Amino acid sequence: MRRGSRRRRPHEPATRPTVGRGRYSVKYIIPFEPGQTVPFRGRPRQIRLDPSLRDPLLLEDDRILLASPAGCSRLVEGWLRHEARLAFGEAVARHAAALGVEPRGIAIRDQKTRWGSASAAGRLNFSWRAVMAPPFVLDYLAAHEVAHLREMNHGPRFWSLCRGLCPETDAAERWLKAEGRGLHRYGREPMGAEG
Repeated sequence: MRRGSRRRRPHEPATRPTVGRGRYSVKYIIPFEPGQTVPFRGRPRQIRLDPSLRDPLLLEDDRILLASPAGCSRLVEGWLRHEARLAFGEAVARHAAALGVEPRGIAIRDQKTRWGSASAAGRLNFSWRAVMAPPFVLDYLAAHEVAHLREMNHGPRFWSLCRGLCPETDAAERWLKAEGRGLHRYGREPMGAEG
């Protein structure tokens, strides 16, 4: 066996799909299905079935309850996207008011190489996966992109604005560097990976 390699465990597929690109690529996914544990706002939540539910999905304590297993992956991802839109909407509004700027729009996407971006036209984009991170990380991402509405660079004035909006900027950057890649493990199988 080569140095640095290990034997494949019996339950692992011989080849695993790669999800994402570059530093955000991961070798396997954790599907949104009953029995799996996924993070939401920095806390682990187990996906469980509860056929007695009236709604298709309910967050209760540390559980994400589903009324049916049918389409659960799409349902959980759709719910996470919705929660990300709400959380980013609130954080962006708060930070934009503090700076006296107004974004032209907010989009929630499944960005593979960035957590967020800001266009010169004032449009902000965020990865829905950030809602799985602790709240201070999502708040930092919103502050970072809102600061770009004033400074479209990463110079000293930008970082001063960013830290003024979000005092936990450095802690959030450390968290993203250490843990962010792992958030790309959650979700549906990539196209063509079912093989």
